[in-house]
Amino acid sequence: MEKDLVSIVMPCYNGKRFIGESIESVINQTYPKWELLIVDDGSTDDSINVIKHYQTDKRIKLIRQSNSGSAAARNNGIRRSKGQYLALLDSDDIWKPNFLEEQIRFMKEKSAICVYSSYAMINKNSKEILKPVKVKDKITSKDMESLNYIGCLTGLYDQSKHGKIFLKRN
Repeated sequence: MEKDLVSIVMPCYNGKRFIGESIESVINQTYPKWELLIVDDGSTDDSINVIKHYQTDKRIKLIRQSNSGSAAARNNGIRRSKGQYLALLDSDDIWKPNFLEEQIRFMKEKSAICVYSSYAMINKNSKEILKPVKVKDKITSKDMESLNYIGCLTGLYDQSKHGKIFLKRN
């Protein structure tokens, strides 16, 4: 496990339309110590060629698998992750440039194992729609048993504390 490295797992299934913008939002992070594990889940569109275009950045790794669903793709990426921290980002989601830097700073200030944030929803033109999704200040494990309060794209987890945590497959 590499200290201070953020492993970002991005599942992709036919994500050609938006994945370039998602990848660029990672490349543009002010926090530079990351690896992006893109797990192609058997795409039948041109996603692979879009991803390969970005592989000039050695931090971006492509993993291919037959179509098994997003949980299996995420688990495949988690299994191969090398970072102390783990973040999940879907191939149609984007981060603001300071996302990782602020999350890690907050995590270290609070000695937290996991952090998360509110987020905005965007349309196909990357324009904010609806009201931002506001999260609770504190979420307990009991809260998480009843409802997933953490938006997938906002969570950051310290794997050095409790190891790798995998998603349940349906």
